[in-house]
This record gives sequence, structure tokens and C-alpha cells, in this order.
Amino acid sequence: MSLDVCPNCDLKGGPAQESLTHLYVNFIRDGPLLQLQTLSEKYALWYTFKPNSLLQTYLNDREICLDKYFQPDELLNKVLQFLTKESHLSNNNVIELNEEQQIVFDAWFIFIPNIMKEHLMTHIIEAPKEIAESFQNKMMLENFYVDSPTDIIYTDPLSVFWILPEIDAVLTGSTGNVYSWNRLLFYVY
Repeated sequence: MSLDVCPNCDLKGGPAQESLTHLYVNFIRDGPLLQLQTLSEKYALWYTFKPNSLLQTYLNDREICLDKYFQPDELLNKVLQFLTKESHLSNNNVIELNEEQQIVFDAWFIFIPNIMKEHLMTHIIEAPKEIAESFQNKMMLENFYVDSPTDIIYTDPLSVFWILPEIDAVLTGSTGNVYSWNRLLFYVY
């Protein structure tokens, strides 16, 4: 068996591993599909404050705004930002709270690595599934980007490239406007 043959395809008489079909499949698997999975996981969880949350009131009083639905990292960053400004850090991982903060967090101090689990989760609830999916889809659309697989596109004989009619008329004397990569190279060189 040669190294460029795909074992799965070879059994069925399919294309070699270096064929365009495999190049496209590998590109999709390693590029857009992987990115979509990563974005899906990143934007899966959305939360909102529980009714009458002391933390929400505390944040609003200080004009620290969060949207109605937010991700855990957003809340964590906002809380750590004001806690490090308004409180005393006794070392890198412990924040000593003032009296008002002690009421909000029901503690005298906060161990930073445990802040989400022990102090913030008591103030929030998961967003309804429909809302979470809506935000997840919105954020995935905003953050999804794929670089074109130019190494594949230029070797694929079925790829075509469009040229402005004015340039096409100068290069080829026609107005066909669409050419394969090899045909374009022929006209240019």
C-alpha cells in the first residue's frame, strides 16, 4: 500500500489521500469545523442575575453595567475589577472585603481562584435555553472567520476566477471574465 492512499477510500476504490477531495475534507475538518466547535463551546453558557440579587444591586449602584444576559467571564472580570480597586489585597489570591462587600458576598474575604464557584454562582442563574442558543448563534456569527484555502483553490482545476471586464478586454481581447488559474497564468505570462 502506498503512503498517499487513504485506507478508508482505498477499500471502496476512492481517491488518494493527496487528492483534492481529501485536501478539501482535511481543510474543513481542521479549519472551519474546528473553529465552529470551539466557538460553540465558548459561547454555550449565558447567565442572568437572580431576582433581588445583592450583587446586581451593588454593581448597579456603582454604575458597573452588564447586559441582562452575560457570560461568566464578563461577570468575573467586572467583579474582579472593582474588588481589586475597592478592597485590600492581602496577597495575590486573597481579597479582604469591606463591610458592604461582606454583606453582598456573605464572607470576610474571597480566595480569587474560587470566586466564581463560591461567591458569584449564588447570585446568577442560567439563561433559558432558547435565549442562550440565540446569543450563542449571534456570537458565533460575529466571531467566525475562515481563511481561504488558497493552496487548494489554485490547484483545483474546477476553481474559476473573475476578472473585471476592462482588464479582461486588455489581457484576452474578450469579455469572458471567468478563467481557471492556469488559463489566467497563460494570459499573464
